[in-house]
Amino acid sequence: MKVIQRALLVDEALRSSYRGSKILMILWLFGYDVLPASIRAHLLSGLSKIVRLTRRRSEDSEAIEEHIYDLIEKYYQLASKYPQLKLRQDKPPSVIEMILNIFANPAYDLSDTPFQEGIADSIQGKRDASSVPTSTKIVPETEPMRNAEMMWRFVHEHFSLSHMQDAVAKATDQKLREVQKDVATLFAFLGQQFSGK
Repeated sequence: MKVIQRALLVDEALRSSYRGSKILMILWLFGYDVLPASIRAHLLSGLSKIVRLTRRRSEDSEAIEEHIYDLIEKYYQLASKYPQLKLRQDKPPSVIEMILNIFANPAYDLSDTPFQEGIADSIQGKRDASSVPTSTKIVPETEPMRNAEMMWRFVHEHFSLSHMQDAVAKATDQKLREVQKDVATLFAFLGQQFSGK
């Protein structure tokens, strides 16, 4: 049964607009034997494109922050102007700016006001979504603030774009095969969870 499902997924990918290294990536994700060098090159290429989109020409931290701010402002303007596109606006711009800076800005200052505002707004957003009584929404509690701050610091220190690029570039063929097995386990788990839905 799994072989048939995999074959159908691969067939669907081949009939789509995917070509070249994207097809190899899909085959690899579904457990087919693909040269690790091809996978590494495809992942690094994708990460490099994201870095170029966020950094413009400058490596300056403030220039990156300004660029991200401009992108988010334009996004929210488009989302408001064209509601038929159903673009997500469920998070405050400060939260999205914080998240993008954490991943894309290696010199993002986690002791500066924008980071603190992003944390506070994300906690407030969770409270608003969970319908917590208004009296408890006035000031974010210390414990959730501390937990959110620690989580995002960890992400910035270990999962930013520069860290991911470094990890992929240094990954041995054996490590990439281990990742492939982990992805297969994840897909199997998701398949069980969503079976029949």
